[in-house]
Amino acid sequence: MSPTTLLCNEVLIRVNKACAAHPHASFKSIGKKVGINEKTLGAWYRNFKNKKWPLDHDNTADREALAEGITKAFVDNFRSVGLKMRILKRLLHTKCLKDKRCFSRQHGVLESLLGTYSNLNFWLHADFGGKVDDLLYLRGKNEALLRKKYSDFNRNIKEVDLQFIKEASPVEARTPPPPPSTIWDFYEND
Repeated sequence: MSPTTLLCNEVLIRVNKACAAHPHASFKSIGKKVGINEKTLGAWYRNFKNKKWPLDHDNTADREALAEGITKAFVDNFRSVGLKMRILKRLLHTKCLKDKRCFSRQHGVLESLLGTYSNLNFWLHADFGGKVDDLLYLRGKNEALLRKKYSDFNRNIKEVDLQFIKEASPVEARTPPPPPSTIWDFYEND
């Protein structure tokens, strides 16, 4: 029987410190580093996210209410867990999503890709020409395409402050000549 981990500020601080070193970490990887079961971390995350527990939850091991800042940081640290699933559903064919072994392998490939290309918004919005059978498609020969798309997505375009210098023109030059009222006026002006 494994020892039970009771929720308290100290445990959440340890989890947040472990997450700071690995920004897109999973419950499993953080659980191994901190020594907490991944299912426990997932349950805590769901309870805070679904607001089953308030951010200042007071049923803790040390009988002190949780600090809201610590619990908000805890929830934000695992925000990428749900986004990874959306990314996989967007990029992969359903055939691979239904197969547990294939899905697990693709999740690992996505984790390695996130290590290099860490912007989640890029993965949620980038277009690679449709769904693929395997995310390894983006490695090897297509790494240059991925690198180019990622750099284009993250490019910051500086706004240039353009100032137009307008020369003052005389009032006479801006007023058009009056239209001719009769045909004879037209001939007399030429």
